[in-house]
Amino acid sequence: MQDIQKRNKRQNDWIRDNSDRINFMMPKGMKARIKAYADRLGVTSSEFIRQAIEDKMNEEDEKKD
Repeated sequence: MQDIQKRNKRQNDWIRDNSDRINFMMPKGMKARIKAYADRLGVTSSEFIRQAIEDKMNEEDEKKD
């Protein structure tokens, strides 16, 4: 049991040190649509959202140049 607790602590410490969390709300039903789309692409919902934001930011940066 202690091994599991130690592993969980290491994982939680890594997440805390290497990740930021953003919570946001969206219209009802959007979460399911995002999950279904991400599943079709073979990625997690988080990865899909992260990539969509990155793509949009890069697109905006290119417009400025």
